[in-house]
This record gives sequence, structure tokens and C-alpha cells, in this order.
Amino acid sequence: DGRTLLLTSSSAFVSTPILVPNTPYDGRRDLAPVTAIVSVPYLLLVNPAGGIGSVRDLVALAKAKPGSLNYGSAGHGSTSHLVGAMFTSMAGIEAAHVPYKGSALAAADLIGGRLQFIFEAIAGGMQHVKSGRLRPLGISSAKYMSSLPDLPTIAESGVPGFEATVTHGICATAKTPPALVARLNREFVAVIKAPDVRDRLAAIGAEVVANTPEEYQASIKSEIRRWEKVVREVAAKGV
Repeated sequence: DGRTLLLTSSSAFVSTPILVPNTPYDGRRDLAPVTAIVSVPYLLLVNPAGGIGSVRDLVALAKAKPGSLNYGSAGHGSTSHLVGAMFTSMAGIEAAHVPYKGSALAAADLIGGRLQFIFEAIAGGMQHVKSGRLRPLGISSAKYMSSLPDLPTIAESGVPGFEATVTHGICATAKTPPALVARLNREFVAVIKAPDVRDRLAAIGAEVVANTPEEYQASIKSEIRRWEKVVREVAAKGV
């Protein structure tokens, strides 16, 4: 009714309906997009001691030693798991998925040499990059990030067409009157575009979106098309 709003990631529309079929709601049916706030890319991280200096090095190593590489994630069905699954599929490599109870534990095992790579959101991954404990090979977005101008995209580094980002946005319930959705959109977009808010979001590696309800809906449909195959593969494997 416009009084209760939800801050959600794209998983509510993309992966939850497939991975959690018994959930009491379906984001594709029950939510009305108001505006996407930010798009968050992921870093492909390795241990510097492993001698892997680029995405092409990682892919070459995986192809030379099929099944010998492990990658960690924040848990089965988590975004970091799905990004990793998409990467291995599009790169044409085999790597075992190791789920953890949180991305911090996966990063710790990568630092400790028990994993070969992980995908981590910029906000969580940059602390390890700045400390020198982990090396970023590429970014999962389709374009460079202004905060990391020297880091290439994964797509241009040996996996053409690769793009994996998570959108966080505001939604109302599906029956919210369109006029009220439009008003909510205007109010949220005005706040998101305020200089201090944009700066704070950019500081954590997020790209501000602040689009219309129609544009947000279109981006959700695009993400469903991009992710559905890999999500169904992950659901079928169950690991």
C-alpha cells in the first residue's frame, strides 16, 4: 500500500524464486519496483603467493589442471557463489565450490592458501587488497570503476561477455497505486542523487543508479535472462 517498503537485492527476483521455491512470496509477482539505488560489482581475488597475475593466468591454470582449483563463497546460493559459477561456466573451466558461513571465512581461507580464488563485493574485498593479502585480477562489471581505474574488467581479460553485478533497490508491494509508486520514486531519486549520499555510496564501491520504475523493471528482466541458466544449474547441483 506504499506504507511498507523493502530494500532488496536483485536476488529477490533472480535467484530466490528458483533456489527457494517454497518461499511465501515471489518477487517477480508480488513486488513493485520503485527505483534501483546502486549496482555493486564483484572483485575476482587470488592469493599473491600463488603466482597468478591475471584472469588469463587463472583460466590457463584451471584448464591445465582440471578439477584441481577450489573457490569459496559466502554459502550455497549466495551471490558470490553464483558469480563464481557463472565465471567457471563462461570461462569453460572446472573448479570446486566450497561454501562458507560468510564471505569473511572464505577470504581467510584464500589468504591461508586453502582456496585458489573467490569473488567478493568491493566493500568487503578492498580491505584485503589494500593490505596486500589478496590480489584483484579483474572486476565483474561491464565497465571500469572510477575507484579502481587500473583494474580491468573480467570480460576484457579473457572471458568475453562476462558481467555480474548485484542491484540493490527499493520496492513496494505489487498493489501499490502507480501514482504513489511514482511519488516514492521522485522522493528516493532526489535523496540518492544528493552529493553527500552519492559520495558515501561511491566510497564503498557502489555505482549509483537512481532510475525510474520502468527502467528498474527492465533491468530486473535483463538480470533474470542473464542469471537464470546458471542459477538453475546451481539449484540442480545442490552444492
